[in-house]
Amino acid sequence: MFFDLHCDSLSACFSLNSPHIFSEKESKILAIFCEDLPPALREKEMEKQYEKLKTALLNQTLTPYPNLGQRRVILGMEGASGIRNTSTLALWQKRGLKILSLCWKSNRLASGWECKKDTGVSAEGVEFLNEMRRLCIVGDVSHLSKRSAMQTVEKAEKVMATHSPFYTVFPHKRNLSQAVADALYEKGGIVGITPYPPFLGGDMQAFLAHAEYGLRRYGKRFLAIGTDTDGTKGIFCKELNIRRPLSPQLFQALENRFGIKTAIRICYENAAEFFSEIFE
Repeated sequence: MFFDLHCDSLSACFSLNSPHIFSEKESKILAIFCEDLPPALREKEMEKQYEKLKTALLNQTLTPYPNLGQRRVILGMEGASGIRNTSTLALWQKRGLKILSLCWKSNRLASGWECKKDTGVSAEGVEFLNEMRRLCIVGDVSHLSKRSAMQTVEKAEKVMATHSPFYTVFPHKRNLSQAVADALYEKGGIVGITPYPPFLGGDMQAFLAHAEYGLRRYGKRFLAIGTDTDGTKGIFCKELNIRRPLSPQLFQALENRFGIKTAIRICYENAAEFFSEIFE
């Protein structure tokens, strides 16, 4: 079993026709994504992606979470600029939205990781975070600036980084700073390491170095995996299958380095337990 904290955006997964999207052996977060479109088109695109997901799942509910050992597709959203206000956010929560990142790149709500001036979360963004806390929507910090991420950790009830390696291991600006990772750990969050070489600083050995750092500093219950399948455009550690990065090769590499119990925790149990608390 695998649990992917950031498998695909809904804007891509159906057009990709990826064979693993609804695999019986994988649970995953699928994210609505429209941040690369002109603002006037985003709301309509969000509705389109949601309707496609409902059809694909034959109108299964997205909110209840099953017992460990059963798969689940969970609805996320990568960037909130297409949400008009907190009332609209509440409507999305009723549809099953469980994970939300305030921005993909800097927007009216928050500064993103690529910003030149880190102004953090705006006043409207704070309103969103307060509503997320009320609605029990998990805050995702993977695309946020350091200041925005710290504010999200402070305000949100539950937090995670769905697809981020560690800056301490490899200093890419997109990666989690030690301060943000520490704050996530203290808040009871989790981190999905993405097997994307430009963020890792290498291939599988670099992935394992990020995992080793996380295990050594935070323990065995903090780490998970977030592949970001369409965001990486098929660029993964060379040892992995580009069509199915959650593969026996990935599990085997983790098992060989850290043992089978830790490999199971990283590949499935930590994420499953995190969401079991939310859906109980």
